[in-house]
Amino acid sequence: MLCIFDHQTTCIKPMNYLLLTSALLTLVAFFVHTFVGDKEYQQIKPSSTSSQPFRFWWQHRCGWHMVSFDLLAFGGLLLYSSFYDFEGKSLLLTLVSIYFFGYAGFWLITLLVSKVSLQIYGQLGQWVLLLLIGLLTFFSR
Repeated sequence: MLCIFDHQTTCIKPMNYLLLTSALLTLVAFFVHTFVGDKEYQQIKPSSTSSQPFRFWWQHRCGWHMVSFDLLAFGGLLLYSSFYDFEGKSLLLTLVSIYFFGYAGFWLITLLVSKVSLQIYGQLGQWVLLLLIGLLTFFSR
């Protein structure tokens, strides 16, 4: 049995597996986003380094990896929260779940205002993962 520890590393209750699952999904998303996603993003790199599209490409790539940092930071926070109990944990997990709901919501809103076909919603299904992480985190409180 895995345990949740207090600040003195005393096992105080069984681990919440919903939260551990949320943490692991977030960390997997970090690795896929950072390495696989960046490799795919390299395919649309403009050939001319002095063009405005090249500057825009770099700006978007930096923004891409800001999301990578979010996934790493929240994955680490959720993983830590899986093993340790601390004051304010429930509030923190509520806020993290709202953050992931926001990610999923903005993803869906972007698709909606872009007027894409329903097929694209399935092909770009990252919103499902973000919603799942938000739900797992919310119900793990």
